[in-house]
Amino acid sequence: MSPRRRPQPCDVRPPVEQEAPVIPAEFRYVRPATLADALRLLRDEPDARPLAGGQSLLTLLKTRVVRPALVVDLGALTELRELRRDDDTFTVGAMVTMATLARDDAVRESASILPRTLTHVADVQVRNRGTLGGSLAYGDPAGDLAGAAIAAGASVRVVSADGERVVPVAELYAGPFATVLAPGELVAEILVPRHDGARTAYHAIARRPADPTLAGVAVVARFDGDTVADVGLGLVGLADRPLAAVTTAGALRGNALTPDTVAAAVTALAGEIAPVDSTAGSARYRRAIAPAALERALRDVEQDREMAKA
Repeated sequence: MSPRRRPQPCDVRPPVEQEAPVIPAEFRYVRPATLADALRLLRDEPDARPLAGGQSLLTLLKTRVVRPALVVDLGALTELRELRRDDDTFTVGAMVTMATLARDDAVRESASILPRTLTHVADVQVRNRGTLGGSLAYGDPAGDLAGAAIAAGASVRVVSADGERVVPVAELYAGPFATVLAPGELVAEILVPRHDGARTAYHAIARRPADPTLAGVAVVARFDGDTVADVGLGLVGLADRPLAAVTTAGALRGNALTPDTVAAAVTALAGEIAPVDSTAGSARYRRAIAPAALERALRDVEQDREMAKA
């Protein structure tokens, strides 16, 4: 059996010359022992890049799409590898790997949208090294985990040498592969509201397994009987950045998941998305498949609810 194709980012980025080298340009490498040291390094060198799992940055370095003066390796920062479950929040350190999240019983119980989404992310090798913090900070418009975090209403705690702030993941993105993080800022933790008992689903449409997601919909829904009491929807691949589908969620809230309700949500979705052309798929194609992604995600939520009753 041939090996699975490694995923490539789906949206437009600076062009790389056809004969581009596969060896990074020269840079300085530092592996600090503490978070304070890392933040000082990032503050003092504006052209620095933090290195988390390396699944995105290493490719950019090899193709020389980015040429930082300094790479700050976060691998020794144990304080960024913590998982904590409080009364209402699940806190995930930015350096917690995807594989750790996928197999953690507490995550499956209190933040189930994350492991459900992780089955769609790349392959085992990438999940063993890739981190939740790195994935969110990368800003890929088709980043599956960004959709999951948005659906859950998650925020990130952003730190720098000058202080810290909390940013909702729905407000983290400024465009394709761009975030609102300022130079010297670093995602330290992801704050995921606990959704014990909620029904969750993630449906992604791609050309082939492990290919970039063309249309992805994440759902975190709470029910009161057959009625959707509350719901969060995160979209990826359907704009120049991950989106919160606020209007579409409003069409679902307070209603049972009947065909009419789903049809109303599909109509609302058409007004919220703004797909862009890329090498992975055209804007027209993404818009055409968006309704199927939403309908299938809602179908999976309903199936999850029925299984919970059994």
